[in-house]
Amino acid sequence: MLADRIAIVTGAGQGIGRAIAIELARAGADVVACGRRLEPLEAVAKEVRGLGRRALALSCDVQDAAQVDRVVAETGRALGPVDLLVNNAGYRIRAPLDQLPHREWNAMVGTNLTGVFLFCQVAARVMIPCMIATSGVGIISPVPRKVLRSA
Repeated sequence: MLADRIAIVTGAGQGIGRAIAIELARAGADVVACGRRLEPLEAVAKEVRGLGRRALALSCDVQDAAQVDRVVAETGRALGPVDLLVNNAGYRIRAPLDQLPHREWNAMVGTNLTGVFLFCQVAARVMIPCMIATSGVGIISPVPRKVLRSA
């Protein structure tokens, strides 16, 4: 179903992101495992390669536009243009509202909102021309489709 498609999965080093990366590979996609810590990403990439697919492990702080640009560019150079983006990276607040430090709030907003926006924006620059030509790409994230169509 996803034969030879190229997918970027953020937050792919553990949990749901890891499972998504592996299942995409089982469905035939080549996978870029992206996250903050390289070591678990390399393990995911190794497992993807064990399924006969190409894989990259790329560290990235999704809050940093330059790092997001680098991931999409490296994906294009190594595997080809991205077809599928899964915005899985997430930050969970660990304190009650009345005790929540501003730095933790900012980290949550940076990861859960800004990171999704940045990856969608950068990936869309590659994906929209492909989408027009082939109708075969997609972005999975909590962003209304209207936002993507207006890009």
